[in-house]
Amino acid sequence: MEKVKYYWLCSYKLEVGSVVKPGNWGRIIKMYTPQNNHAQALIATREYIFESVRLKNYSDKPSRLESTFLCKTLEDAQELHQKNRQFDLIYEVELVNDGRIFETDMALIDNDPNDIILAIEGKANLYWNPSQIIKSEILTDSSIKIVGAFEIGIEIKSNQ
Repeated sequence: MEKVKYYWLCSYKLEVGSVVKPGNWGRIIKMYTPQNNHAQALIATREYIFESVRLKNYSDKPSRLESTFLCKTLEDAQELHQKNRQFDLIYEVELVNDGRIFETDMALIDNDPNDIILAIEGKANLYWNPSQIIKSEILTDSSIKIVGAFEIGIEIKSNQ
């Protein structure tokens, strides 16, 4: 059975065959210094509210803090690259093990500085139980394996 391919963005060069463990986003969040950086404080607050809502109501879903974030299509990855991640490379990846996979709506991750905690909790509930998906985001707690690499949408390496 052929493995499902996904796309992943990362700022550093990796070899085809490299295995990446999940949880880097959570590692980064834990290193934030909110007292010195308002933007980091907002992001860390959002992430911990989302995690609190997940633990309380959707514990079967993989944690954002312990997952890898994937795109379903190369086009989705290219759009994310163009809008938010211009310095990243795009990798074609496959899951290494039978970790959980969860598709949701990344449009709910908007970092609105005017949101009160109740509003963030509302977005978190919609995120963990989406009724519609405007912009797909896939979370997995599986390790991923690099099977191809793209630079600005042009394939540069692949084992295909």
